Amino acid sequence: MKLRCKPGGILEKFLSMKSEGERVIFQGVDLKGQVSVNDNVFRNPHVAAVDIAVQEMRSRFMCFLSQSGDGVVYGFRIFNHDAWPERQDALLDNGRAEIQVLIQHFGNLLRNGGCQVDQVPQEWQLLKTIVRTTFKDKSYLGLWQTLLTKEPYCSDSGISEYPTPT
Repeated sequence: MKLRCKPGGILEKFLSMKSEGERVIFQGVDLKGQVSVNDNVFRNPHVAAVDIAVQEMRSRFMCFLSQSGDGVVYGFRIFNHDAWPERQDALLDNGRAEIQVLIQHFGNLLRNGGCQVDQVPQEWQLLKTIVRTTFKDKSYLGLWQTLLTKEPYCSDSGISEYPTPT
């Protein structure tokens, strides 16, 4: 959001005032103290509120947002197939560490839901192969809509029931 002054308003006049050397004069009054027309003192309170909220969220969820490769939220980046490497050998290694982070973080929840967590790395490799060979042209949204709503991908048997492309 950008600060917009009412044309001809007091704020517009204040922001356009002239400073003479070390003195700042507004409507004939010599202003004293720390006065800087360039500061964002008069910026929109909504912008300030959003900045504070973002700062607090970063502080609260920093352990999830780590970009050193060990953060849980950062680990979800592997599901963006548009960012996968083009070379097949690089694709095979892509996401292995992130899958382990996600398994470690969500392991109990996955096991309680009936997931065979030890099969996740193999399922991940199969998923990458299927996406690369069958769904490369799909957008991120289109890919996940298909995988989460269409058979055989969305069934409880999972993607392992899908025949591997030749």
